[in-house]
Amino acid sequence: MGVGDLAQRTGISRATLSRLERYELSPSAAMLATLCGQYGWTLSRLMVEAEQTTASVITAEEQVTWRDHDTGYIRRVASPPHPKSQAKLIEVTIPAGASVSYDSSCLKGLEHHLRMIEGALSIDLGGRADRPLSEKRSKISSDRYPQSFVVRPDSS
Repeated sequence: MGVGDLAQRTGISRATLSRLERYELSPSAAMLATLCGQYGWTLSRLMVEAEQTTASVITAEEQVTWRDHDTGYIRRVASPPHPKSQAKLIEVTIPAGASVSYDSSCLKGLEHHLRMIEGALSIDLGGRADRPLSEKRSKISSDRYPQSFVVRPDSS
């Protein structure tokens, strides 16, 4: 797929794609997720493929970590990579007051299973009412709706 086609399919300008290609720009989490979706990949798979780690056990120091400098969002792939598995255990840290938004996924059947460790999180699925999540579990089918994750300051 050419840069023009990719720009048209993702809504990311040709200039931005070219700057990404030349390592002149660091992509946001949403931009990476959009690009991954065009190729049938998850963001987790991209991170694992970039590191090309094949160990069955990886220490915290060896785990792939990525930071979105715009939002402060930090994403760490906690599970060892496996070429035949789409399942990944991801640790995400989002600063209080930050917001991270994604377009709906291009990957059919993709689900997120969330567990809050601390803090509070509001989830907006395609303009539907905010669904607060606070130190409990939730399952989100992400191929149906755009998503917005907003971290509220901890009320405790």
